[in-house]
Amino acid sequence: MLKVADDAGIIFSPWHPAAVPSGEEGKRFRDVLDPIAEKHRVTIQQLALAWQLHRSPRMLPIPGTTSIDHLKENLAAASIRLAPEEVDTITQLIPDED
Repeated sequence: MLKVADDAGIIFSPWHPAAVPSGEEGKRFRDVLDPIAEKHRVTIQQLALAWQLHRSPRMLPIPGTTSIDHLKENLAAASIRLAPEEVDTITQLIPDED
């Protein structure tokens, strides 16, 4: 979907942008995400939002918010600076779009 949005010059807003899978797939994600989140001292959800913001200028995550504290946590994701290698590592968790 992101490639289609990039090619068309439009914004892509992912559904449930801060979600992490559960079960075995969730464990696979957490094995990769937990060390990166710990390094940056952020939550997994903040890391997921930060990754999306780093991945493409056409990506516009709009996370759900249940309180002012939750809103502040979501907004803080914009200030997380991921190294290109971290972005690539997280991106490898996602199946190819082909």
